[in-house]
Amino acid sequence: MHVGAILILPQFPLPTHNVVIQYGFPSEFERNVVAYDEGQSRDLEKVIVLGDAISDLPPVGNEEIRDKMPYKKCPETEFQKYIRASKSGRNTLSYH
Repeated sequence: MHVGAILILPQFPLPTHNVVIQYGFPSEFERNVVAYDEGQSRDLEKVIVLGDAISDLPPVGNEEIRDKMPYKKCPETEFQKYIRASKSGRNTLSYH
């Protein structure tokens, strides 16, 4: 990039997953909201919440010394299946 050159960024992609909005959002962030136009059709995936990501994790105490430990449960959500599949099918939690 040259000094003084204008960098044109691509448009933000449209949302792929539904979201949970509680109490709205601060008006100072309104210009950062990426959303579909009113009436525009959309086929969004189910909202992902924290429980979807961590409900299959084994309990880890403050005094845990192991770097790796087995999951105690099979993946319970599509997100957990996806995350574990991206780790070459491993069934071990590492560096928790």
